Amino acid sequence: MRDLLNRLLGGLDHDRPRYGYGRGRRPLWDERNRDAERIRRALRKAGLKEFSDRHGGFVVENGEESGPFSVAAALSPVLDQVDIAVVMADYTRALTAHGWRVGPDTGPDFQEQILEVWITPG
Repeated sequence: MRDLLNRLLGGLDHDRPRYGYGRGRRPLWDERNRDAERIRRALRKAGLKEFSDRHGGFVVENGEESGPFSVAAALSPVLDQVDIAVVMADYTRALTAHGWRVGPDTGPDFQEQILEVWITPG
């Protein structure tokens, strides 16, 4: 009976994300998910808006396993009445304040609205 109970309870642990949940109940299954949420949290804490159905804002993508994260400004300079260069500078300041390395997009199709972020463990 104890073995059966342990197997059942152990199975429940595998159904829960290892690192809990981020904003909006986003599951954080692994370190990449957790670190992407750390980036989102840093940007929100700096007063920057996250993209939603109601407004433009930042979007964080996990990228490749060992590569940088991508932080994009999902904004329209005309509709959102923003200067993309100023927004990207705000993102850079918020992220480098955490000791993370931030640089411009190095993808094959350079986009000024994307930053690459290398996050330190912790």
